[in-house]
Amino acid sequence: MVPESTANVWNRVRNALCYSFLILAVLCEGYTVLAIAFDRFVPAWYRALGWLLLIIPFGLAAGLLLIYPNQRRVAFFLCATSLSLYGLLDILDTYQGHAERGDLIFMAGWLAFCLVGVVAARWLSRLKSVNRSDVQEYSS
Repeated sequence: MVPESTANVWNRVRNALCYSFLILAVLCEGYTVLAIAFDRFVPAWYRALGWLLLIIPFGLAAGLLLIYPNQRRVAFFLCATSLSLYGLLDILDTYQGHAERGDLIFMAGWLAFCLVGVVAARWLSRLKSVNRSDVQEYSS
């Protein structure tokens, strides 16, 4: 059996890694969307989506912020939806033209990145929270 203090340390490390990974995902999604928005030579289907692509990183950032105030179900939904849409955007971008082996490897890497992000959001959404009414009751 693992002592309680060691398990608590490992849980904190896991939570810090999950938060860090999701913050990295927000930055990657935001960079990709802004690069698409400001590029003049993007395919026509990107132009059809336009600035609506900004919903993807903002959804992930909102989900990341909602994990803390105990809105965990909504937070996981936002994070998973945002990462799934980002993966779909990557798949559509890969299969627009003739996909070569390098394109498929790159797409697989980004899809794995999105999958790890969904797993990280799920771990964070399963955290046990302290009942705040109990804390106030014992403190007075």
